[in-house]
This record gives sequence, structure tokens and C-alpha cells, in this order.
Amino acid sequence: MTDLLKQGDVCIYSFGSKNKSIAIVEIVRVLDDVRGVAEIKFLDVIIDDTGNGMFKYLHRTGKTMNASLKYLRKSENEDGKSVSRIDA
Repeated sequence: MTDLLKQGDVCIYSFGSKNKSIAIVEIVRVLDDVRGVAEIKFLDVIIDDTGNGMFKYLHRTGKTMNASLKYLRKSENEDGKSVSRIDA
């Protein structure tokens, strides 16, 4: 999965049925970790169901966090092309 996601990709970050949180994030960098981990920055928070407002806090402050690649899905534009902040 690490070769599919790269720095600058804009992704939807959600946990599926485990939690209702949904956010739009940018991959700051993909870490060299066998578990598949990326450092992400929150661009928008749609639902923050973290229990402590962590997604909203990270969005507001611009701070980053590490996230498992299994919870990241590339965001696509209307043409079905992947969205990247680097390309913008």
C-alpha cells in the first residue's frame, strides 16, 4: 500500500465501522515502517468522534500525527483522478 500513497496525496481518513470520525488529510510523508504508517496533516474535519476533539485540535493548530495507511483512502476529483496538494 505504501507505493500507492505518497507525500502530498490528499486522503479521506476514517475508521469504517470502528468510529464515526471522518477527515480530509494530506500525507506529509510516508514513514519507513513495516506496519505502513504516514505522517498526516488535517485539512478538514467532517466528523470528530474521537471523544476528546483531537481531530479538530490538530486541524485548528496545523500539527501532524502518524496514522496507519489502512485507514487512508486517496481522494479523487470529479474526473476520477487522485488529488495531490503538490500538483495544485
